[in-house]
Amino acid sequence: MGLGGSCGKPAFLLPYLIRWDEENTLALESVAAEFDCFVEYGAYPHLKLHDAGQEVAAVQDWSNMGAVFVRPGYERAEELLRRLWDVLAPQG
Repeated sequence: MGLGGSCGKPAFLLPYLIRWDEENTLALESVAAEFDCFVEYGAYPHLKLHDAGQEVAAVQDWSNMGAVFVRPGYERAEELLRRLWDVLAPQG
């Protein structure tokens, strides 16, 4: 999708809409834990590293698309993006 949004991080368009419910919110929390992160909620959720509080990703749930923004240089960025892609996909 390119650069922009969430502090200039590259954006990756998801092929589905995100509707926050208990199931995918818990899935997001689980992925955050896998990557030694916590989720900070606000206008949209941000994944931040436990040890430094540095934001490594943000998930946006616009009405017409979902997107994940990932910090350039984060060594596990591709792995994190793939996990978020998988766990946030609508079930069924």
